[in-house]
Amino acid sequence: MPSGRRLSAAVVSARHAAKILGIRAGPDGHRPIGIWVVVDDGRVFVRSYTLKPRNWHRTFLENPRGHVRGFRLPARKATTTELVPRRAR
Repeated sequence: MPSGRRLSAAVVSARHAAKILGIRAGPDGHRPIGIWVVVDDGRVFVRSYTLKPRNWHRTFLENPRGHVRGFRLPARKATTTELVPRRAR
């Protein structure tokens, strides 16, 4: 579902060119994990491959802060996440 907020065109372009990016979820500073990225209509999406209890997707659900440096199964599709800029404080 669209959030109404979008990443800048420069960020979207860089994500589209990269195809794979490093993501680190939450404040604990685990090592960055390489994930696939898809850009569609100016929106950036990533998807979790595993459904382990402590994967990056579940960490983002608990704490949506982190750093960003085709699966067709319904279980994989359910973990698709759109990346949007953080709200101003």
